[in-house]
Amino acid sequence: MKLKFKTPAKVNLGLHVHGKREDGFHELETIFQMV
Repeated sequence: MKLKFKTPAKVNLGLHVHGKREDGFHELETIFQMV
């Protein structure tokens, strides 16, 4: 029996946290590459 699955993934190349928003979450900027 042969099984084959697609497993989407990404590699994070950069992440910058700009600051906290009024709702308590952080404002983010990211660069990533799908693999």
